[in-house]
Amino acid sequence: MSESSAAETVHEIVTEAEKPRRSRRKTWLTLSLVAVVVAVAAFAAWEFLGRDRRSPEAVARDDLHTAQVALLNAPGAHYSGRYTEQSGKTWTLDLRVTNMGDASGTIEIAPGKLLSLLEVGGKAFLRGDRDTWIADGFNDVDATAAAGRQILEPARFSGVDLAGTLTPGILGSTLDPNDDKNAPVQVGASEMVDDRRSALIVSGTVATYVYSGQIDRIIMPNFDIKVAAMNSDDVVSFYRDQRPAVAALDDASDTETVIKTESSWSSVCGPTCSVLATLTSTPHPFTSFTLPSGYTPPVNDILVAYQVGVTVDDVPVPTPDCTGVISMPGAGTGHLSCAFNTGSGSRASSDITVRAIVGRARADELLHTFDDDTTKSHAKLRCPTTSTHGLVTTPGC
Repeated sequence: MSESSAAETVHEIVTEAEKPRRSRRKTWLTLSLVAVVVAVAAFAAWEFLGRDRRSPEAVARDDLHTAQVALLNAPGAHYSGRYTEQSGKTWTLDLRVTNMGDASGTIEIAPGKLLSLLEVGGKAFLRGDRDTWIADGFNDVDATAAAGRQILEPARFSGVDLAGTLTPGILGSTLDPNDDKNAPVQVGASEMVDDRRSALIVSGTVATYVYSGQIDRIIMPNFDIKVAAMNSDDVVSFYRDQRPAVAALDDASDTETVIKTESSWSSVCGPTCSVLATLTSTPHPFTSFTLPSGYTPPVNDILVAYQVGVTVDDVPVPTPDCTGVISMPGAGTGHLSCAFNTGSGSRASSDITVRAIVGRARADELLHTFDDDTTKSHAKLRCPTTSTHGLVTTPGC
């Protein structure tokens, strides 16, 4: 073999079987490079486009609005906490209020002094024992007469309608006053509310504690209350449980009418004698209106429950016919008499108790309203709002 022959270029021979293996290696490298490029592009897109770049205040406002809408759509809410009057006096509240504004619960006006509240159709009824009414400013006679009875009272307590203010569909729209001013909310340190760590969001004079889309606590100038949303079953139970109390409101005392009594004795007294009384009623409506000069609004007749007690020679005598209910003008006079037996020369005295009452007809109207609210409360669940101002745009609502 010559040297020229030894220096010949040797060409590699690639068989057909080896070609696919090299092709696959090249394809794998190309795909790997493409995958890396795609991953880098996706990260860059998330970094610059997808990442939540809102400020903490903007995130907090969105969280607050979500919780507001949840409260606005709640069938009802259970509130517990404090209400402070303008005078600085503080009451302790434990109230359940439905989305129709009907309410029940207790108001502690002083340590251990509880008034129960029942509100239906915008009418508020309070009930307490004698000591509680005395703590509320009643004199001994009035407190004794009011003890254990439902008393129709103004719905506004020191200028605030508790049930109206705490109706979920109303309260929920008042928690971000800064929104109307295009001002940001403030984010405070989270706190434990019961067993949950809730975020504090402050808007104007309102501080709201929010956890997972729900409101746990609200602090306002007059209120510091915990909030627990009621579900539809809770509200059904509310209306079922309170209905007997509403049906019994015919005997509730009506404090929108003041009645004064003047009594005398019959001209002939013995062996049968009669106590005679003239009742004068004056309307004292809870709300006042400016009326045109010279116009006197009509006043409906009222019902007055009365009881006459008689003693003869310091001994109480039976007076079975001296307890009852009379109808009389709402602004005018009425009369009643009570007969009893007495001996010649005996010394007699009487004690007359009167009070205007709601009566059966008005109680039935309230019961009808209460039953109607039961239906309307359930119907509201079919018309939820997505607006923090409570606006409903669902067709048919």
